Amino acid sequence: MADWFYEVDGEERGPVDFDELRRLCRVEKIHPDDLVWSEGLEDWTPARKVEGLLTRKERGRAAPRREEHQPSGSTPGIVVAGFICSFLCPLLGIILCGIGLGEAKRNRSGHGLAVAGIVIGGLFTVLPILAAVAMPMFITGKVRVRAQAAQAAASLQQIHLAQEMFRESDADGDRVPDYAPTLAELASTGCLDAEVASSSPAYDFEMRLSPSGFECWATPRAKPGEAPHLFVDEKGHVRAEQGRRAGPQSPSYSGSSTATRTSSDWDD
Repeated sequence: MADWFYEVDGEERGPVDFDELRRLCRVEKIHPDDLVWSEGLEDWTPARKVEGLLTRKERGRAAPRREEHQPSGSTPGIVVAGFICSFLCPLLGIILCGIGLGEAKRNRSGHGLAVAGIVIGGLFTVLPILAAVAMPMFITGKVRVRAQAAQAAASLQQIHLAQEMFRESDADGDRVPDYAPTLAELASTGCLDAEVASSSPAYDFEMRLSPSGFECWATPRAKPGEAPHLFVDEKGHVRAEQGRRAGPQSPSYSGSSTATRTSSDWDD
């Protein structure tokens, strides 16, 4: 039985017998257009032309496309320029990297750099827009909290003065200092404006009579740390403390000026 040789991807292989050659064709190790040779053939011949080697179905089978390895080229200059511009001028960087994608694909180099430039340029374009939208909202929130604290401080000072007026009026005539237990009672006597008595939308007012005298303070309804706690010290000044409850439990309540602000500070 004659020996057969075959060529795959430009490499000569063999020898094998005819039965083995047929088996290689069936498992597609040899394709119809691959060359084979044996004694009796004038030259290397495509497998499809050798009688008895392939069935009609196998002869009609197309050979898979074999792509030759192409060495990678250099990274296109437009991609490099676009990547640099994505930091300095994001929109221009996105345009240059987008144009350079096709050239990078043809050169088989720089594709990743182009994609990175587009992503970075997009981030540098979007982030300033988000910051421009968020900053006014943040500032507006701070201004609103400050305005609410100023309003509550004014109301708290009015409550303190109203209690002093109520005490001096000696409503029951027993010549003993009296204090109104509620804001509603203060308002009913005319010592306090009814709008102040209705409390603040951002603060709750509290007061009590203690051995040292009348005490009143305001607690914010916002989350802790967003708005200051307010209280009236022994001199009648409204003070503020950030981050903890103001009132009889507070070290600053006794009149200490540590970490506090007087009511005049709210006019700054």
